[in-house]
Amino acid sequence: MRRRWPILLMVLLGGCVSEKPVMDPLDFLAAGVDPVEEADRVALQLGRAGYVVDRRVEGGGAVAIGARRLRDGASAVRLVTRRGVVLGLDAPDARHPERVAVRLPEGANFLRRELDGYHELPIEVVTHARCIAVLVVDGGGFVRELSRDENPHPNEGCYREEEPEADVPDDEVPELEEGEFVIDEASSGSPDAPVWD
Repeated sequence: MRRRWPILLMVLLGGCVSEKPVMDPLDFLAAGVDPVEEADRVALQLGRAGYVVDRRVEGGGAVAIGARRLRDGASAVRLVTRRGVVLGLDAPDARHPERVAVRLPEGANFLRRELDGYHELPIEVVTHARCIAVLVVDGGGFVRELSRDENPHPNEGCYREEEPEADVPDDEVPELEEGEFVIDEASSGSPDAPVWD
């Protein structure tokens, strides 16, 4: 029996030893990227795909890369902020067959806006016309394109012209007859509809 005490004691003490603490995911979670380092990785990936980076613009917490592929003339523009790659334009692009080229224009820079401190960057998109899209990068790394009315460049022929809606004279509007359409009796306009307080 005395020989068993040391074994029993070791087993009991072994149960008191705690395991390694479980790692909290928040200990190693990182959100966002360093734009310069991420742009280097993106340039490397473009290089592996046969592209040559011909322009790189840094500023406003973002990095823009313009690249072209010599063998077929394809072009690409990437914009990296602390949120990662936030814009990727390619030409040709199956979704936009009219797009011939995309590039960072000569002398493109991130210009700080006086009004809100955001930064603007022009991007050239060539279709049947040469168009300048202006991107706005905010302090959080979000990006949006200036609307047609905000864009300082004329961009004639760059926007799809929408056809105006045709006005239908009142005498040509068909009269609805009773029973033609079913109205759901549980709709909010129905007196039988349930009311939630």
